[in-house]
Parts: sequence; structure tokens; C-alpha cells
Amino acid sequence: MPMVHAPELRPAVRVPSVHLHFGAALRSLARRLRPGRWAFRTVAIGLIVFVVSSPSLRDAMVEEVNWTRSVIQTIELPKIEIPAIDLPAFQLPNIEIPSFQSSNQEVATAPKLAPAQFELPPLTAYRATFETQAKYPTVPPSATVEWVVALRNTGSAAWYRGVAGAQAALALTDGTEVAVQTTPYVAPGQVGWFIARFRAPAAPGAHAVPLFPRIDGRGELPNIGIYALVTVR
Repeated sequence: MPMVHAPELRPAVRVPSVHLHFGAALRSLARRLRPGRWAFRTVAIGLIVFVVSSPSLRDAMVEEVNWTRSVIQTIELPKIEIPAIDLPAFQLPNIEIPSFQSSNQEVATAPKLAPAQFELPPLTAYRATFETQAKYPTVPPSATVEWVVALRNTGSAAWYRGVAGAQAALALTDGTEVAVQTTPYVAPGQVGWFIARFRAPAAPGAHAVPLFPRIDGRGELPNIGIYALVTVR
């Protein structure tokens, strides 16, 4: 019979793939270096070294910078002129401020009255009663007194300020008019206000100054007992 030889078994020894690990390392290094960025940095560094090492090129760059600076300094900005605007003159309205009389002035005379444009009723149609008053004044000797009093129209005819024969007023004992109605129109039953202005007595003390109602251009109304108690100090 022929002889059969058994196959010879040898242990397999694996040799590490050095070239494989080296190739992977190269690829990883290449990715980190990034050829494009590496090339740009290399060129930039080379240019800087070249400029620094070349005196003529360095002087040329300094001269260029100085020229640019001088040009900027000589540039003149255009002047912008703002046109003048003529504003219209503003005028305050004329405001009449009533003048107050000092101690050496006389009481001003009443303004002239306009004639009535309607038929005037008889004087008996005008009546008045006392309504209210301000506090009695205290003034220096011979000073001008201002005292406010209100009267109610109890007649059948209205009072019209500035109209002859229909304007209500107050007068002193000697007939000197010292107040007229401040309201332009006072109908029957309404209240009219009066600001009496007159000279205070010269002697110190309390003085009762009677005031009498009347209708200008018509005559006096019945006395209703109005008086201003003036204290002179």
C-alpha cells in the first residue's frame, strides 16, 4: 500500500502592517495641516520676511504711508451754508390793564355813555337790593379804596352797562360816581357786581362811607343802606 503523509502544520505569525499605520498617520497629518491654509501662511510669512529684509521696499512703503496721510490732511470738507429763515414778527395783542390809583391821584371819571337804542322805561322800573359784599377794607390815610359789592336787580327793567339811562351805578353822598356794573347785562332777578373806588379819609379810625344806587342819566334809586366801613391806619 502506498504511504500517506500527514500535512505539516505551522503556526501562523501575523506581522503588524506598519505601512498601514504610517499611511493613516500621514493622512491625519495632511488633514490637520490643510494644504491651502498651510500654503497661504507660508507665502505670507515669506512676504513679511522679504519686506523686512529689503530696505528699499520698506522705505517705499513708509513713503507711501506718509504721502497718504498728507493727502488726507489737505482734504478740505465742503462748507454747508444754512439759508437764513426770516420769521414773521410776533406782536402781542394790546391788553388794557386797569391802572390803580395811588394816594395822590383822584378817582378817574366815568366813561361816556352811549345813547340807548331802545325805548327806556320809567325810573320806577329800576330797583335793587343788597346781595353780598367783600370784606371791609383797611387802608393807609388818604389811600384809594377798592371794595366789591353785589346788588340784585329787583325791578322790571334790565341793566345795560355803557348805555345812558340803563346803566346801574353807585355814588357817594356828594353824587360822585364810584362804581358801575361790571356785568354787561343784568336781567331782572339777576345779580350785578360793582367795584367801588374812592378816596379814604385822612384821619385814622373806622369810617362808614355810604353808597347810593342810581341809574346813570336817569337819577337815584331808593337808598338800600349800603356803606363801606373803611379802617384807616
